[in-house]
Amino acid sequence: MITTHTGRRTFATRLLLKGVPTKTVMKFTGHKDERSFAKYVNIPKEKEMDLVRMALSD
Repeated sequence: MITTHTGRRTFATRLLLKGVPTKTVMKFTGHKDERSFAKYVNIPKEKEMDLVRMALSD
């Protein structure tokens, strides 16, 4: 079952993966600090590594 909470987490994760700054996404989710926000989003490790590789390939 998909809940509004699941949709909200997915929304936040997808924005981050598209390059939207963390502080901007936090405004939409209502999080006040980055520590609690980091627990909230779910970026797969493989995707994190892809982002690092892209950043280092410049």
